[in-house]
Amino acid sequence: MAAQYELIGVGLYSIGEASRFTGVPANTVSRWVRGYARRRKGERVEYPPLMPPSLPPIDDKVALSFRDLMEVRFVGKLRALKVSWSEIDRTVATAQEILQTRYPFGSLVFKSDGARVFAELEKGGRLLRDRQFAFGVVFEPSLFAELEYEAGQVVRWRPSTGSNVVVLDPRRSFGKPLLDEFDVQTRVVAAAVEAEGSAARVAEWYDIPLQAVRTAVSYERQLLAA
Repeated sequence: MAAQYELIGVGLYSIGEASRFTGVPANTVSRWVRGYARRRKGERVEYPPLMPPSLPPIDDKVALSFRDLMEVRFVGKLRALKVSWSEIDRTVATAQEILQTRYPFGSLVFKSDGARVFAELEKGGRLLRDRQFAFGVVFEPSLFAELEYEAGQVVRWRPSTGSNVVVLDPRRSFGKPLLDEFDVQTRVVAAAVEAEGSAARVAEWYDIPLQAVRTAVSYERQLLAA
C-alpha cells in the first residue's frame, strides 16, 4: 500500500471513479492505464499501458492521481472521435516529446500551443481522421474553461454544472467532487437527499443553501447518466 504522505495533495481515484468523472468507459480506462493482451494469429500479443499510473497500487488495485485523471479526460475526447488505439498512442507520445512532460494534456503549455502537437502529427503522416474536426472538438472552449492552473499545471477541475459550485481539487478530500464553498462531497449530499427525500431538509442539516444541494444532486445524476 502507498505511504500516506504520497497521497496528500495528489488526488486518489479508482478506475471506476475515473470512468464516472470523465465519461470514458471503465474498460477503456483500464486498458489505457494497465495495458492489455489479445491473441493475433494464434499468438498472445501484449500491449503496454498508454499512460501508466503515477501512483503505486493500493491494496493491489490501480490508483490514479489527479494528473492521471486529467490525462484520461483529455484522451477521452480523442476516443469520442473514434480515433484508433494506435493513433491515440502516437498522439500521446508526440505530445510528451514536444512538451517534454509526462503529463502533456494537463499543462498550460498545451492549452496555449497544442497546435504544435497536431502539426507534428500531420508532418509525420500521422494525421487524425479529420484534423480540423478533431482539433475543433479537442480544443472546444469548455475543455479548458473548466480547468484552473498554477505553475503551469492544472490544479483544479470545475466540471460543467451550470456554475462553479462543484470542484475536484486534489488537495481536498483526495480530489473527490466537492461543493467548493462548503467542503462537502457531492456524493454525500446526494445520498442524503435520496435517503431523506427532501433537499430542503438536507440543506438545513448541512447549513448550506438549497441551491447548492440541488447542484450536488444534479451533478451526481449527470455522472450516473453518462
